[in-house]
Amino acid sequence: MKKRGIVLSVLALGGAVAYMVAKNLKKQKEYEEVTYVSIQDDDDDDEEDIFDEKINELHEIYPYLSKKFIDGIYKEQANFNNKYHGKIKLEHIIVFDDENDANIFLDVCDDNDYEVEKDGLKVQVNSYFENENGRIMSDILSVANQANSLTGAYLGYRLEVEKL
Repeated sequence: MKKRGIVLSVLALGGAVAYMVAKNLKKQKEYEEVTYVSIQDDDDDDEEDIFDEKINELHEIYPYLSKKFIDGIYKEQANFNNKYHGKIKLEHIIVFDDENDANIFLDVCDDNDYEVEKDGLKVQVNSYFENENGRIMSDILSVANQANSLTGAYLGYRLEVEKL
């Protein structure tokens, strides 16, 4: 009887380990599709003549983002508009240094109808909308700017077209 109990315990433990490995592989696969971005503060960023006038205008709207970051997202706008049609799910990944700032960020997101998930200092923000010209770019810049205004680091985004 004792041996049977040990065998059952080992089998249960093996099943639990297999479940955890499968769950972690699924999470890893989910984040392989994330487009990671970098928000850098470079000395060159302050030189107005390096960037297009549109980038300088956007920088006035999103002051917590570097012009290089804005320029990179702006260059993706045509791709966003051509590739993504219909109802979009835009998932943002952010990490905070401070719990209080993460909670403030969550409150702002809740007030603006974003779906949020928090795991410690890591936050995932989801938005759902019908794509139209510039909407994806605007959402990325808005969320990244809000995160950077606190102690957040915007890590990246993932886009998918919602299936009907």
